[in-house]
Amino acid sequence: MGCRAQRLYLFLLVAVVFLSMKLDAQTAISGGLTGVVADPSGAALQNADVEIKQISKGTTRSTRTNRDGVYRFFFLAPDQYLVTVIAPGFEVANRTVTVSVGQTTSVDFMLKVGSAKSTVEVKADAPLLQTENADGATVFHASQIADLPNPGNDLTNVAQTSPGAVMNTQKTGMGGSGNFSTYGLPATSNLFMLSGLISGLRFAPDGKELAFTAGPGFSSSDIYVASVSGGKARALTSLRSRMWGVDWTPDRRELVFSSDHQGPQNLYRISRAGGDPQPLSIAADNAISPRIAPHGHRLLFLHYLVDTNIWRAPLSPTDHGAPSRSIASTRQDSGPAFSPDGDRLAFGSDRAGSSEIYISAADGSNPVQLTSMKTGTTGSPAWSADGKQIAFDSRANGQGDIYVISAEGGSPRRLTKGPYDSEIPTWSRDGRWIYFTLTSPGTPIWKVSPQGGDPIPVTKTGGMRAIEGKDGHSFYYFRDGAVWKNDLLEERKPA
Repeated sequence: MGCRAQRLYLFLLVAVVFLSMKLDAQTAISGGLTGVVADPSGAALQNADVEIKQISKGTTRSTRTNRDGVYRFFFLAPDQYLVTVIAPGFEVANRTVTVSVGQTTSVDFMLKVGSAKSTVEVKADAPLLQTENADGATVFHASQIADLPNPGNDLTNVAQTSPGAVMNTQKTGMGGSGNFSTYGLPATSNLFMLSGLISGLRFAPDGKELAFTAGPGFSSSDIYVASVSGGKARALTSLRSRMWGVDWTPDRRELVFSSDHQGPQNLYRISRAGGDPQPLSIAADNAISPRIAPHGHRLLFLHYLVDTNIWRAPLSPTDHGAPSRSIASTRQDSGPAFSPDGDRLAFGSDRAGSSEIYISAADGSNPVQLTSMKTGTTGSPAWSADGKQIAFDSRANGQGDIYVISAEGGSPRRLTKGPYDSEIPTWSRDGRWIYFTLTSPGTPIWKVSPQGGDPIPVTKTGGMRAIEGKDGHSFYYFRDGAVWKNDLLEERKPA
């Protein structure tokens, strides 16, 4: 007797990606977009404004063409995008394109001379032949997977229909490798990734619906409700925050959940029909994992308190004094970083309720709050070589991004815009670049100008916590449980 599992989430998308070693604008779970903007004679147009809008979400990103008329967008979620090109003296051009996972879509524009008030909509699709690099990718949608015979109910079985893929007959002794291999590589070279996280499953009191938290990452989730009979899940929130548990009220009219969208993790209630979440006044900060009794109007939750401090100790071989607290509060203090002259200390703390960056004297005295991000996790402060700026990471917008702020205070500048978490910034010794890490597996280390602009890949493979050597051309980073060294002069050579 056959049984087909009901789909409770939005959709299923499987991609088999074969990546070359070239540094490109996409990863195994994202795509890229590039092209050339030219005038009617075919001459490249420099500094043309190019904006893309993700049609399903309405989010936008923008850049300008370089001296060769080329524009590039990195790390795009697979979706349809509206591309708009604007240049003085030319008509505005629009085109809708599809970005696929693991591929860089190439879309060129030849602008017509005219007023910027006139708009030309280009109907032609992007070319089917991907010529930007040697990477190959095959995308399977839910309908294709459902129609393909799969007697063993093995999801990886569909990968055998991809070019270069064959059934795996090797006995690797390692689970999770799949039943296929590609282009002669062993099955242990296969990498499997889930497009998001689903957790906190809770049935409604009548058993007809299921509530859960879901999103692209642990720190960027929302509350969803789905019928147990299947169908599309319905989002109750749009907070993109760290969710930590959800439960139903006995009458099924409301749900209670834990979120950090207003600072510390706290409990909120929301109508089953949706709307604005309201905080529960009975709960304290750092409240997680709510559980509601089916009778008796009782609510249980966990209340946790973390108190980490920053300590100092003498380094002199003749001084064996005991360590002492340098930065201390009743909340979390972490990530200390000395200024280049050694006179100041930057650190992260949630002592005021929200996670922020602080600056103090080198001995920890006179701490002053530098940022006011108010929501999300903020930390990893890093000083520029001249001591005038501090880079840090923050999830104030629901995802990890890199920011930079003056050491004297002011408004921070956001340097990255996802769609994946960027974290752990470090400065180049000349102050021209900020290196950072992406949480997407296998993606290279990137760098971005503190003035803004498109990120640039630095390594060919994954890594984290990158630092430059004192010689100015050595580059060190963690990867696969080891410390690696690259020559920046080699990385800077054109491909």
